[in-house]
Amino acid sequence: MVVKRYPTLIFDWDGTLIDSIPRIVLCFQESFRVIGLTPPDAEAIKATIGLPIGEALRRVAPNDDVMPELAAAYRRLWRGDDIPQAPLFAGVVPFLENLKQVGYRLLIGTGKSREGLDRETNNHGVAHFFSHSLCGDESYPKPDPRFLRELCQRAGVAPSDCLMIGDSDLDLAMAESVPMDAVAVTSGSVTRAVLMRHNPKACLAFATELADWL
Repeated sequence: MVVKRYPTLIFDWDGTLIDSIPRIVLCFQESFRVIGLTPPDAEAIKATIGLPIGEALRRVAPNDDVMPELAAAYRRLWRGDDIPQAPLFAGVVPFLENLKQVGYRLLIGTGKSREGLDRETNNHGVAHFFSHSLCGDESYPKPDPRFLRELCQRAGVAPSDCLMIGDSDLDLAMAESVPMDAVAVTSGSVTRAVLMRHNPKACLAFATELADWL
């Protein structure tokens, strides 16, 4: 039997397994327009991705007074179909199927809300691949290392047996603080140069390339 370096793989969701960054940006910008505010630019929004949605909105809102209305507008847009639903990246389903077949344990650690994650994993038919998941409204916000430690505790795994895979400097900084090995992907909102500051074991274009790296 082949001994795996990392028996457990922890995936971020947005920008890592699902191509949701464009939809997130559009939902942010449209929520500002709906309540009569000038929307922030795309780069400012991308810098917040990975945080719980309340904190992400707060960082680009002009003041806290608009937060209840802004958050409500965002939730309506995100739950609706006016803005097309985000697709999984190409090849994600067979990639996850193969990882499960060869014996990896798969987890999700995301800043997305539980409602949002469950909706998307169920809609795309991939929820069954993951034994455990932890969301931004259930724990400490990334990059707090307690988020990953809590996920590992819930799953009954040691951080030393895990590999974090994410597209954000928040994912990598969090793993670095645990400490936990990590692999970066450039399919999301952060450049390779920024990701490499956190010393990932590798930097790949897409998570699906991990199959060959492992």
